[in-house]
Amino acid sequence: MKELTLNYRPLKVASICIFAILFLIMPHSHAEETGDACRGYEAFKTRSCSLCHSIDNKGGSIGPDLTQVTMRRSEEWLIKWLQDPPSVLADTDMSKIPWKSKQELLDIISYLKSFRKDVEINI
Repeated sequence: MKELTLNYRPLKVASICIFAILFLIMPHSHAEETGDACRGYEAFKTRSCSLCHSIDNKGGSIGPDLTQVTMRRSEEWLIKWLQDPPSVLADTDMSKIPWKSKQELLDIISYLKSFRKDVEINI
């Protein structure tokens, strides 16, 4: 009588394929929650943010300088502010901007984070 042996190769290949698919899907969904500074720079330029705001003393002076804004404000606060400034501060001069997506906001915030500088405290 011939002995029956199991071939685990197809099962192994299937497992690897499933893992690869999950690996490709999961980082994509997480990537939507992080910004890209290069895309943020382009959005900052395209939206003409520098007409009112400066970064490292370059740009407008109507709005606040944004060099260290990510040290002073959380990402959640910045998202809320950028989505609807008057809902955060009723008498603001900044109007609501029609952003393309939340991703565009995350990209701009990532761009602003690239200017963060550690603050030295002398005690």
